[in-house]
Amino acid sequence: MPDFGDGTEVAVEHDGDLVRVIVRMRVPAPMPSGFTVEERAVAMVEPQATGGS
Repeated sequence: MPDFGDGTEVAVEHDGDLVRVIVRMRVPAPMPSGFTVEERAVAMVEPQATGGS
């Protein structure tokens, strides 16, 4: 998994044929508390390749 730096959370959830990825990152701002940015992505699970000759 890529390194997004300190204060970044990455969660991967499997739900049947779906995979969800949620990334949250704390962003410093001029205010003392800063803010959090969150992005989500959802994709279908690809079928497993079967070995055959």
